[in-house]
Amino acid sequence: MRKLLEQVAPWLLVAVTAVAFYEVLEHLSWFVQLCKVALDTVFPFLVGIALAWLLDIPTRTLEERWLKNRSLSVLAVLAGVVLIIWLLIAMVVPQIQLSAERFMENVPAYLANLEELLNQLPVDIALDGTVVDALFSDWQTIWEEILTLIGNYSSNLFAYGKAIGNGLVTVLTAIVAAIYILLEKEQMVRQLKKVCHALLPTGGQRWLSKVYHLSDRMLTSFLAGKILDSAVIGLLSAVVLGLLRIPFTPLISVLIGATNIVPIVGPIIGGIIGGVILLLASPGSVPLYAILVLVIQQLDGHVIGPKILGNTVGLSTMWTLFAIVIGGELFGFAGMILGVPVFAVLYNLGAEFINGRLRKKEAAAQEQKNS
Repeated sequence: MRKLLEQVAPWLLVAVTAVAFYEVLEHLSWFVQLCKVALDTVFPFLVGIALAWLLDIPTRTLEERWLKNRSLSVLAVLAGVVLIIWLLIAMVVPQIQLSAERFMENVPAYLANLEELLNQLPVDIALDGTVVDALFSDWQTIWEEILTLIGNYSSNLFAYGKAIGNGLVTVLTAIVAAIYILLEKEQMVRQLKKVCHALLPTGGQRWLSKVYHLSDRMLTSFLAGKILDSAVIGLLSAVVLGLLRIPFTPLISVLIGATNIVPIVGPIIGGIIGGVILLLASPGSVPLYAILVLVIQQLDGHVIGPKILGNTVGLSTMWTLFAIVIGGELFGFAGMILGVPVFAVLYNLGAEFINGRLRKKEAAAQEQKNS
């Protein structure tokens, strides 16, 4: 009987899997909606876990080397984070606000500069002058239409306010969850170990321990390294663009640094946005800016990034893009960042499983050959 069950079990598993897969496809929209609702519900706690994971690095250092107390270490790290955020706000935000206000005030003049640039384009590109005149005939009208469009969208202030409120609730929930996780980390780990020991066999406990340590290494090294790398790139951009007197240096540098957190596509997006701002404000600065951004990105890709991050996640460019797209679709900007290390964990586990299966088949084939 046992032998019969062993023979039937694989086919039964295949049949159940096929039925489940068919049901998922049959009710795909409902299933996707259910997953999104579930993910939206737990999203603040996932962000809190990621934040706690990141802050646990300096917390452990303080606890082990100096303070010898978990609560004091957590308090010191939180105070340091608040101080850093306050310093950044005090130094950077006024400059960004000034740049943004100046940019918005001078939009008509920037559009006029763009018109002049288009009028001076070489004739050999066969640009029809009437097209330029039609596009840039009346800046005042264009600007008034933009303001009218903004006014129409402002009628949905309640919806925007609700979205902002939900975002604040998410942020506050994530921060509170991160603090509690940091404070009660050891107790939570002991409780999880106790549950795993009670419910799982020894092999399952070893597998979960492996997943935990792999996730810890991937998330910690990637998040810490990427934030440091982005800060270095933002500061380097500010210094270089400032020395060459590129307009809106604070605003563009912050954009480059912030978007650099997203692998591969982030630096491209930040560079393009900065280029569009300069195209309107100072078209003559665009070629020099494009060269500088390209040099900084190459320096980051081949020198700074590898030094800080190394081969942290071990994903190819295609799989990294896949993780960014899926993560962004599910969780927005945060998903684009966290999707890479999370997918790297799944990728490594899958690769280990496949390689293990292949080794077993090769060993079985070799044993059969020898017999």
